[in-house]
Amino acid sequence: MQCINEGNPSTLSRTLMICVGVALLIGMASCGISKKPSAVVEDLCRTVERGEIDRAAAFMSQGFVSRQGIDTIKESLSQTALWIKNDGGIKSIKVLKEDTVGDVAEVTVQVTRGGGDSSVVYYKLIREKGEWKVDGVASDSTSPPAAATP
Repeated sequence: MQCINEGNPSTLSRTLMICVGVALLIGMASCGISKKPSAVVEDLCRTVERGEIDRAAAFMSQGFVSRQGIDTIKESLSQTALWIKNDGGIKSIKVLKEDTVGDVAEVTVQVTRGGGDSSVVYYKLIREKGEWKVDGVASDSTSPPAAATP
């Protein structure tokens, strides 16, 4: 077995680069770098579109699950997935607004489905254990409520 300092110079360089890369990844994770709230909303929409209901439910905050009930949330997600499928899937998701203050964010998106119809959806997110979670959802209203059912 070779010691790292006795090996080929290119092996030493690769080893150092790997160590630096791992250190950077660990540093970024510990600094709380996470996806933007709008990226979380887009991921949720695409997850529902694929019909991955259990995975989509994991995007919800603990408080939202406590208020609505996991069965109610999963049923609503299932109905939404079916509705999206029957309307040709999601053609586009356009972020209209994203405001973040501390551990609370509000994201407004316009979802256009394959059939051409679109909806404006308002999301309230909170940061839980370093990740953005959906804490309220409303659609097609003139002002977003603090918390509503999906």
